[in-house]
Amino acid sequence: MASIFNIAQHKTSKSGRKDPNAEETLLAMWEGKDSSTKTESVCVRWSNDGHWLAAGGGDGVVRVFDASNGKHNYQNNLGVANAPVGTKINLNEKLPVMAMRFKPTTNGPGHLRVACADGVIELYDLKTKHSRATTNEVDKENNNKPNQTLALDYHPDGTSWMTGGQDKIVRIYDETDPKVPKREMRGTRAGNSGHSNRICAVRFNPDKPTVVASAGLDGTVLLWDTRDRNPEPILSISGVAVAGDAIDFDKTGKFVLTGSWRPTNQLQVYDIRHGG
Repeated sequence: MASIFNIAQHKTSKSGRKDPNAEETLLAMWEGKDSSTKTESVCVRWSNDGHWLAAGGGDGVVRVFDASNGKHNYQNNLGVANAPVGTKINLNEKLPVMAMRFKPTTNGPGHLRVACADGVIELYDLKTKHSRATTNEVDKENNNKPNQTLALDYHPDGTSWMTGGQDKIVRIYDETDPKVPKREMRGTRAGNSGHSNRICAVRFNPDKPTVVASAGLDGTVLLWDTRDRNPEPILSISGVAVAGDAIDFDKTGKFVLTGSWRPTNQLQVYDIRHGG
């Protein structure tokens, strides 16, 4: 199910004033044609032009809706290379879609890169309705079993992208060569200072894209300089409780916003110029 809220409209009290405790106005609530599967929406994303809404499901399927009328336009079957809409797969064998990003340099239907919890990452062409490239991440420290890819983000110019997941490694890929990462920022298993638990969020700095951030279940946000040959964190922020896609830079790249699962102080802003 996908829903849209208008945050500019609020319910008003009898006096005509805005009620600060009122919920935002619900504009639309949509279900796909196959809603009988009762699939959870794990992640959602707007297209660059705001016309499309993508929803990643717990069944490993991405469903794309037309934001103007709620029409269920596209559906891809993650992990089935070059699979057109309608390809039959066993949904019981698929793991959830964990992260999605529209390629920032494309408008219209464009390209959508999708990461699944079974380590499958696809670049999906919404115009042709086919997969253009498939990446399979493995956990080399765990008998090359599929890595649980939990986080994904695009470089602002669309030339590269990165992932994070169960094996505690931040990987940078070139858009033209999605099979093998061009850079890896490793966790403690590799002997370097890094994450000691799963990575749940990754983000490029919009002002200095060579600097990236990652957050994990170890309670830290780490900043890395991707230009380093043997990259180690250039900054570590502790005391956070990020458990999902909940870190972001402001447009200046000087501040990091984190969202935590804890019951208090859920949102925090850090000034990375002064070490957090």
